[in-house]
Parts: sequence; C-alpha cells; structure tokens
Amino acid sequence: MEVISTNISAKRTIIIGGEQVETGMFKVPVTAGIFLSKDGVKSDAVVDHRYHGGADKACYLFGKNNYAHFESLYPDVSWELGMFGENLTIDVLDESTLNIGDVYEIGEVQIQISEPRIPCSKLGYRLGNPIAVKEFAKAPYPGTYVRVLKEGMVKVGDELKLLKAQSQQLILTDLYTMMKSKSEYKHLFKEVLKNPFITDNVRTKFTM
Repeated sequence: MEVISTNISAKRTIIIGGEQVETGMFKVPVTAGIFLSKDGVKSDAVVDHRYHGGADKACYLFGKNNYAHFESLYPDVSWELGMFGENLTIDVLDESTLNIGDVYEIGEVQIQISEPRIPCSKLGYRLGNPIAVKEFAKAPYPGTYVRVLKEGMVKVGDELKLLKAQSQQLILTDLYTMMKSKSEYKHLFKEVLKNPFITDNVRTKFTM
C-alpha cells in the first residue's frame, strides 16, 4: 500500500437544495506532502467538526483501485485524485483487510484504523449526481478514517506498514455494513461495543 497523492482543500461554498453550504470536500493534490496532527491535517479545511476531523477522524484514506467502480457509473465526471475527499490516496486499499485498531506506519506518522466513512450529500454534489451517495453506500469501498498516534509528514511514495494487528478483530467493511443496516445487526452490537478501539461516534450509533 503506497501513497500516490496527498490532498487538502480550502473552504468552498456550494448550493445544495437551494441552500448555501460550506464544505472542505474539494481536495486537490499538493506536491510537498501533508502534515498529520492528532486533530487533523494541517492546512486542510474542515467545516463541520461533528462529522469530520478531530482525534477519531484526523485523516481520511481512499484507494485508487476503487475509483474504477465509480468511474464506470459516472463516465462523464472529470476524475482526478482527491475526488472522494480523501487526504491520502493509496494505490491499493482493501478495506476488507483492515481491522479497527490496527496500527500502521506511514512516512513519519503512526496511524490507527478508526472507522469507515459514511457518505453525505456533498459527495453527491462533487460527483454531479445526488444518487452517488446511495451508490457509494452500496459499494464495499468506504475508505477509512484514522487516528494519528504519532504526528509528522506524509508524502507521495510513502508506504503503509503494519506495526500492530489487534487480537480482537473487527473488520472495517463488517463494521461499515452494520452501521448502514443497524436494524439487521442488532444482535452483534454488544460484541462490537466490547471493542476498545471503536470511536465514540460508532458507540453512539450502536447504543441509540
């Protein structure tokens, strides 16, 4: 797993449903790399801190290998790296091999897998079709948010190296499926809640 693009965004105002909405969705590649702190990515716009940024969602990773699925659905979109709002575009990211709590080294940084990304309306705007949100949710390619355990720079060419695999396994895509279809998986919630590495966001969703 190798970083092929490091991406940040400025704040932008868009129109969704006739209303002005500010977003940091429009990431663009930066050649100098990005600095990952424990609260987020330096110089990257985070508008709604309820859903983005902070310790449990300090950085978002998405795989270039998974672009092809969406490119086939939306061939008229002008595709570029950072389209999914990811800070780090990875050449090959297989979410079904990532476990909540696993720790990776990348560049100067140590990161920990924290939770999958649940799409919002801003992704639909980015791809030019509100249905894109549902299409993203149906696909097993959520990308992953991570915690930053050790701060530092990440640049193109840096590789993700597994430092510590957690013995109490909770596969990222399994958690994603449960978060999308809570009513079908209530019988598994107690086991999920025992995992010491799940985020407060996930814990709240599974206890409501």
